[in-house]
Amino acid sequence: MSTRHRHMLLVFSGRFSKVLSQPLGLVISCGCRRRNLVIRINVKNSEDSAIGKVRDLMCVTIYTKQKPDYPSLLDPQHVHMLEHLGLGEDIRLDDFSAAANLKSLRLRCSQLGERLLLLIMSLRTLTTLPISWNAVLFSDSVHSSFLEPLSVVLKDPRAIMIPRLGHFKWSPLEFSACWSTIFADLEGKFPNVRHFCLRYSQNFVDYASTKDAAAIYAAFPGTHLEHVSFGNFGCQDPDNNLVEWLRA
Repeated sequence: MSTRHRHMLLVFSGRFSKVLSQPLGLVISCGCRRRNLVIRINVKNSEDSAIGKVRDLMCVTIYTKQKPDYPSLLDPQHVHMLEHLGLGEDIRLDDFSAAANLKSLRLRCSQLGERLLLLIMSLRTLTTLPISWNAVLFSDSVHSSFLEPLSVVLKDPRAIMIPRLGHFKWSPLEFSACWSTIFADLEGKFPNVRHFCLRYSQNFVDYASTKDAAAIYAAFPGTHLEHVSFGNFGCQDPDNNLVEWLRA
């Protein structure tokens, strides 16, 4: 049977590394076109020995590792075709490197150094960056001429400077944050965004108001589609609050 169109999803869990080692080695030796790799639990760093032979991976997701060091199998020389990469929060990014063809990068990190940020923003093929940033970033420090979709957990959207941004999904770090405060003075900040999704950001007393709507529409003047949870409009009179929002 031809292997030209054969794609395989490998889900590798360290808890079963002894059970999987032989069949996994057999799969590798068969020469199938393995495109996707998901490692959920890696107890003994077996991926470097067993999966290191895989050269044509296009999508890799690693959730946890016993040792937090950056996986050696992700060295660009080993996965030169890699286009989509996702890494868990406990994986250290000090030695982060990326394949030249990387299009999507999904990170969960508590610290984002300047070197790593500059490296990520320099990837010319990157178009999607779903990322959770808890670090404090300066205004316009997230700068890219290529990114279009962006999903972030970020305290201050002022850090984002992406002219071509068309799809914006944002969640606040503090659930008591107020949209009218967060997006204040950001008029015209995101002129090309056509679709935005705002996660819940109000406390249990104050809900989305016309003041919030005015600040958001000023920041996203060209939006065609918005995704805002109905729960943001409160439980007393959400219908009326929603109508007032739409009229703002």
